Amino acid sequence: MTKEAFEALLAVAGVREDGGTQHFGAGRTATLHLAHGGAPLSVARVESLQLRGDLVEAHDQKGQVHIFSLDDLFAATCSAPKEDAADRSAGFRR
Repeated sequence: MTKEAFEALLAVAGVREDGGTQHFGAGRTATLHLAHGGAPLSVARVESLQLRGDLVEAHDQKGQVHIFSLDDLFAATCSAPKEDAADRSAGFRR
């Protein structure tokens, strides 16, 4: 993935920056899809990202840290923002 595509991902996901680290807001997470030498890897429930040159540092909900090359990242999926339980109804409102 190019840096331009990575920045587009951050823009679409609506991340907020804190000291160089990009955080997905409003309960959102991302799944990152990587491949290297024909071996695929998916990193799920990523909460924050940091770009360090050509390396990406990803932190997931379990507190694990994943470091990989930006060149190995080829796609990402962002979750929808979570709604508050009070905002959801069973459809019986008037």
